[in-house]
Amino acid sequence: MNESKTTRARASDELKREFSVRLAAKLREKQINQSELAKLIGKSKDAVSTYARARSIPNEATLKKICKALDVKPEELLPVRFDLISAVSEQTTLTVLGDGMARLFLNTVIPLELATQILELAHGQTDNAD
Repeated sequence: MNESKTTRARASDELKREFSVRLAAKLREKQINQSELAKLIGKSKDAVSTYARARSIPNEATLKKICKALDVKPEELLPVRFDLISAVSEQTTLTVLGDGMARLFLNTVIPLELATQILELAHGQTDNAD
């Protein structure tokens, strides 16, 4: 595996771990177990278990169902918009800092529309953090 693929894999693993930690905390807070969540979102207990064990992250549709079931916003479970991260190339690093914050470094050429979306998102996150 080359260095850029290793970096992407590391970022993906960190994102999965962060999601897992946040999901577990919300499940405890709401006093819901994995089996109950699985029923609420129409997924198998095994599927929910993969999220809880940081093996995978739900797709957008499943994330919305989880958020509805737990009465939370997506950013409370997923610290960054993973759809944007997966759209950028190999020159990307993502560092999860904790407390819902992450550092995203892009050293690549991307479409202007995507760059604008990232900047708008970053600007909104900065405004909300103050």
